[in-house]
Amino acid sequence: MLSGNLKARIDIYIETGTKKTYEFSFSERAEVFFAGAKEAMIGRLQAPDKSLKFKVRWRPGRYNEKQVIKHENDYYNIRGIDIDRDHVFIYLAAERMPVGTINIET
Repeated sequence: MLSGNLKARIDIYIETGTKKTYEFSFSERAEVFFAGAKEAMIGRLQAPDKSLKFKVRWRPGRYNEKQVIKHENDYYNIRGIDIDRDHVFIYLAAERMPVGTINIET
């Protein structure tokens, strides 16, 4: 199985009717990596504009740009979705959201 590197747990939240309010949808295993070397260095300094990519299993129609990803107590806004050529994985490009900009329903 090719998914041996999908070790990080991420939670996906969907937007409710209220703007900037999200509720839990599902959990997923992912491989997490920085979008580039410049972002990696900034991320280690806890910069607010940290960008990550999440590699998840390919499931059509499960992800969209209105969702938010929670990873290690930070929330990331999905900015782009790329599918690999073999339709095995999806790459979610995401940017870290500033603290206090969204509401999470429990």
